[in-house]
Amino acid sequence: MIGCFSLARETFDIKFAKKKLVETKKIINKLNSDITFFDNLITNDNVGKNALKFFENNKCKKFIVLQSTFTDSKFISLFVKKFKKPILFISFKERRTGGRLRLNSLCGVNLGLHSLIKNKFYSNFIIYSNNADHFSKEILRFINNNNNFPKKNYLKRTAISKKFNQKLINFKRPKLGIIGQRPEGFDTCDYDSNELESKFKAKISKINLSKLFNISSKVESKTINLSKKKIGHNLKNLNDLNQKEVNKSISLFHGLENIQKKQNIDAFAIRCWPEMFTEYGCASCGPMAMMNENKISCACEADVLGSLSCNILNQLNDKPSLLV
Repeated sequence: MIGCFSLARETFDIKFAKKKLVETKKIINKLNSDITFFDNLITNDNVGKNALKFFENNKCKKFIVLQSTFTDSKFISLFVKKFKKPILFISFKERRTGGRLRLNSLCGVNLGLHSLIKNKFYSNFIIYSNNADHFSKEILRFINNNNNFPKKNYLKRTAISKKFNQKLINFKRPKLGIIGQRPEGFDTCDYDSNELESKFKAKISKINLSKLFNISSKVESKTINLSKKKIGHNLKNLNDLNQKEVNKSISLFHGLENIQKKQNIDAFAIRCWPEMFTEYGCASCGPMAMMNENKISCACEADVLGSLSCNILNQLNDKPSLLV
């Protein structure tokens, strides 16, 4: 028997996710009758526990995971450790509109795969882009293949020329400001403090997320309005946005700016999810981008290595670098 379940988070477009789920299930059911579905979207820990019990009672030799929206890797890591069976992820292609992604499915697959690889469990994924024939062939290939996915190494060794510019490797010892801890299920954001010290001579300053919120909340309206005026020169539709959220974002930028100047921080790694939304009332993307424009690298979800990478690129190029 093949097991199938779907991962999602309610902060995304659940209605659209359910529509994609129905489409996909119809295709999969036509391919093989020996497939059992856990029908509820796994959106939280409680539903996840029910899914684990369901598959304890329905023994499966393989699993198809429908990554309906972005999720962290907490549940899939737990699931794989428990059942240790081959897994195929399915992500969903969505049209770019210039606005927020409705699903951000592929990003969830990326996070899940990374977490599994760290635990030496190798799997694969396909992207459903409304091509039912291709999609069906890939599903059947997974169902009919008797082997686990092998370990793959996409890195290639390259010869390093002895002729190189010393300036490329002599960079300033960075001081990293880590604001908050990385969220659960974001294994990609792990780091080894001893490695940071031995390889990069990096210094670390740990800062509570509540401290950033407290400093940011005290930024004066006059300061916020001046910054908003400057931003408006480049973003013509700024006044069409939710002004409360815009003001919160600008105040967060000034909060980061305040901490950076007082502690002489070279790069920030900042926890965003979920407290930026649930406690402070805005996303950290804009404020971090504004800091990066000032050559103070920022990475979300307390991603220390991402922040350090941007800092190195900033020094090499003497221009802001972008972490995607």
